[in-house]
Amino acid sequence: MHAALVAETLGDALIGHVSRDATAIEARETPAPTPKARTPNRKRGRPRKGAERTKEPGRLERQANGMDLDEMPDALPKVCDHGAKKTARGGGMEAWRGDKLHIDTADCGVPLRTVLTLATAWPCADHRCQSAPGQGLKEERDREARARRAIGHVDPETVRFRIRSGVERTNARLKDECGGRHVRVRGHSRVACHLMVGILALAADPLIRLAVP
Repeated sequence: MHAALVAETLGDALIGHVSRDATAIEARETPAPTPKARTPNRKRGRPRKGAERTKEPGRLERQANGMDLDEMPDALPKVCDHGAKKTARGGGMEAWRGDKLHIDTADCGVPLRTVLTLATAWPCADHRCQSAPGQGLKEERDREARARRAIGHVDPETVRFRIRSGVERTNARLKDECGGRHVRVRGHSRVACHLMVGILALAADPLIRLAVP
């Protein structure tokens, strides 16, 4: 329903800026135990000449090797976990038990896309930085950014970061007005459904205000 609302009302609109942020979602369930890393059965010491050891690719590596963007959310772990992050005012660390909701909010105040993950997960990898050419591109962009700062030029990323308060308002309204602070259900699918009802209300609110002359 949320996807249909966004497609119908903003399908042909030009979005100037999208703010992306994640907010902590506290859950009433026991975190899943951390799985122990399994060591493959292999002989000790160096491999024979010409032999190569195979390593199972991780989630970020699988994403960088050509995983479709729509498949990435399905590959994320969907269990309760412990999370921690720095507080907004720099007062220390904030810890919680539950999940993390990643929200993309347009500059008109409409949340466009959400992904619910466990508290310690990131939704997807940066494809530009996974390969060797991508690493070289990242270093070149970093050098260019340092040169711009040296001459007093403000790069577009800094300007966009200063106006990203829209997603902060979305996070605050979701928790204060739409039930994001009081999740009474358990399980990934139920928590996601509970939060998406609030996201749907937050998406409809600015669209109604924009439609009124």
